[in-house]
Amino acid sequence: MEEIKPALTEKSTRKRTKITVAIVTLIVLSSVTGLYAYSYHVVNNALAASVETIKVDHVSIEAFSMSPPSLDIKIVFSIRNPTRVSVTLESISMSIFVDGSSAGVITAETLDLPANGKTTFEGVLHLTKELLQIVENEEYIMSMDGKIVGSARYLFVTITREYPVSIEETVTKLQN
Repeated sequence: MEEIKPALTEKSTRKRTKITVAIVTLIVLSSVTGLYAYSYHVVNNALAASVETIKVDHVSIEAFSMSPPSLDIKIVFSIRNPTRVSVTLESISMSIFVDGSSAGVITAETLDLPANGKTTFEGVLHLTKELLQIVENEEYIMSMDGKIVGSARYLFVTITREYPVSIEETVTKLQN
């Protein structure tokens, strides 16, 4: 009489278990990789979109001295975050030029930029006699070149990046 073999032997059960574990592992790895890629994309876009919005809000007179002739001007910058991810501006450093002549450097550190929010930062420049003659004109070009280091976090992904900044403004009148 012939022996009847069970439908699933121990060997075929192990093989099916291995295949099932491999499939589940692939699904989990694909999901984690996809989630990471999406989070990276969201964070990267939040940083880039925010840096692009930096602008000069206004330039005003902070102090004036007749002897020696000098002028302190305050420059107020604003930056918006048009995304749903909070951004931290780790550092900002910008060299300021008035009609091509160096006027100084403005720096700022650790500014929080909330999701769909706005923040401002300011700096004061001390202009000597040579630059004072330029800003006395009715109109002059103020240019700013520098960098912003920003970071953002979404889910488990944090990115810190450095972005170049270049702004050129025509200033027509200083405000008191």
